[in-house]
Amino acid sequence: MKDKILGCYLVPYINKVKQFKKAVVIIDGFAGCGIYGDKSEGSPIIICKILESYNKKGIKAIGIFIDSDPGCFKELEKNIKYFKDKGIAITEFADFREIVPEIIKVAENSPTFFYIDPFGIAGLEFRHLENIFEKVNRSSTEVLVNFNYRVFYREIKAHPELVRDVMDGEYYKEILKDKTLSNDQKEKKILEKYKDLYRKYFNFVGSCPVMYKDEQDAKYHLIFATSHFDGLRLMNDIMGNVYREFYTKGRLFDTTPPEKRRDLKSLRETVINLMREIGITNRENIKKILVPKSFMRYKEGDYNTLISKLIKARKVYSKTGRSRINDQTPISLTKFPQEPKK
Repeated sequence: MKDKILGCYLVPYINKVKQFKKAVVIIDGFAGCGIYGDKSEGSPIIICKILESYNKKGIKAIGIFIDSDPGCFKELEKNIKYFKDKGIAITEFADFREIVPEIIKVAENSPTFFYIDPFGIAGLEFRHLENIFEKVNRSSTEVLVNFNYRVFYREIKAHPELVRDVMDGEYYKEILKDKTLSNDQKEKKILEKYKDLYRKYFNFVGSCPVMYKDEQDAKYHLIFATSHFDGLRLMNDIMGNVYREFYTKGRLFDTTPPEKRRDLKSLRETVINLMREIGITNRENIKKILVPKSFMRYKEGDYNTLISKLIKARKVYSKTGRSRINDQTPISLTKFPQEPKK
């Protein structure tokens, strides 16, 4: 799931930031070997193949692949040698945390996408990430990070200082002590608190639970942070599609959890209630409010289709009087006054 999400998103990301006319940089902070034991492609190979396709079009894009495990790094060097020889990939045998100053030098002048996928939570100490976020150009920087709640929970007793540093505080203790909350509720609250750390630096933050086989609990959560709504709306569709595919592909029945199913009846009520509250608006504004709140549950096209149907049913009115509208067309629950004929 996570590698598919990464691969699907990098193409529209590069398409967007290439307008800055600067080299695009993808940083894989915990790259691993590049190829899994079952011979499937890991993130370095996925990234390099995408970067190669852009370099062939004359768009400068490079990948920086960091790993501190000697065995993994040796395999990584071998597996992406072809791309290194072409100048597409750079490898660094280093601890992600220790190489932060060098990362900042690269990222502060280029559109940069960070893929931060450690094995566990060591390496996610937030002060290191914060050092990066404070200095890079966040208008062209985006982040995809793996937050492993299971490891977080195990490490509370084994390595409490590490957990405190990762979470940038000990606020999680009160949540875990709350006997009125179920384990699922505790996980969701702690995940939201952790995402709040990224919200200090980025306008939009969403997350996707990554499942393992038929287990009902998330193996970990992929957290995405961006300063642009275009990024969020794209990732909303990509994560939602990959997540739903996990619960439907090769299965006799759709086993998607109810809270993640695309219930358009519920969406209809939500949209109408929102329009009652804010008055004259447009599709863009509705999506900017609702996509972050219902991240992954609905596709962007669901909002477009629903509003067109509401206009056709005369439950919503567009200023143009047409049901086919764009994101900027004013819409309202009441009719717009007709402009006098000239």
